Amino acid sequence: MEWDIAAGHALIKAGGGNILDTHGQEITYGKENFANPNFFACSL
Repeated sequence: MEWDIAAGHALIKAGGGNILDTHGQEITYGKENFANPNFFACSL
């Protein structure tokens, strides 16, 4: 579910990274079913 990764996403972004879906797009929140797509975290 979205809220399971939201705090981690905020921390990763604060450190200069991001969470992306398998198409390279940033994860979005507020979807109808609140489900997360497959994703990966990246940072420099």
